[in-house]
Amino acid sequence: MMSERASAFRVWVKASRPLSLAHLVFPLLMGQALAVQAHGAWSWPMFAAVMLYGWLQQLAIVFLNDYFDAEADRANRMRTPFSGGSRVLPDGDLKPRQILLAGVYAACLVLILGIALSLAERPLLAPLFAGGLTLLALYSAPPFRCNYRGGGELLQGLGCGGLLPVIGFYGQAGTLNHLPWLLLAPFVVLHAACSITTSLPDAPADALAGKRTLAAMIGPLRAGYAALGLAVAAILVTPVCEPRMGVWSGVALGVALGLLAVAAPQVRRFGPTLRSRRAVIIYVAMVELACMAYALGFTADPFIAG
Repeated sequence: MMSERASAFRVWVKASRPLSLAHLVFPLLMGQALAVQAHGAWSWPMFAAVMLYGWLQQLAIVFLNDYFDAEADRANRMRTPFSGGSRVLPDGDLKPRQILLAGVYAACLVLILGIALSLAERPLLAPLFAGGLTLLALYSAPPFRCNYRGGGELLQGLGCGGLLPVIGFYGQAGTLNHLPWLLLAPFVVLHAACSITTSLPDAPADALAGKRTLAAMIGPLRAGYAALGLAVAAILVTPVCEPRMGVWSGVALGVALGLLAVAAPQVRRFGPTLRSRRAVIIYVAMVELACMAYALGFTADPFIAG
């Protein structure tokens, strides 16, 4: 009995794709740090509530994406730690109905948490949480399925780079006053670049499944250079969007550019069929780390620099 429970636990951990939680954690942290910088207030209970939201939203994302992407995931022969789904459906670990129900339950918990926080002096959190679920539905679910029809990368950029920092900021501050809105523009572009990047290993399978990701449409080589260009542009324009940057955010931008410099030579090794799995993994890891470094710099400014 215990071994069966342990096995079931491992399957659900696999399905939850813990690594993907970083896409939500760092933007939420950055938004809360910006609130501290603007208003000087910090609430540990609200921090816990915002991070709980991030976890529940991430579970809804990965479970529902696994369900709606099952066909493409079965055809994928280059799964990496960053892409290709959790494989619980292609591997037969779970049934489609189980992963669908888990995703629906997680989405319902997101809404319940939003309503509870809205009743606790944060009235905008319920509609903001609902907005996140709407982006998820537009991305994955019929009839829109933007990750199949095109535009999925932009939706992920808007969700991770735009909506999540707003949620973090409002959760801590209780207001959107003094939110550096212009700073969100390069962060949205950076997350859109990350979305293109993580889709690169899936490009051959996505093309077979009829998905219109940028990598599937123009090929991983061109998409890799496009994502790199967008990421570099987003970082370089950041000081213009936020001239009051602190020391640590400035250092983080330098670190991010260094990571992208490591990623750049890997692109030419992709080839039309992604022949070098190692090059793809290094490239994706560097771009993802650059995005995390960016967020960590703005998170560190109000806490370390004072």
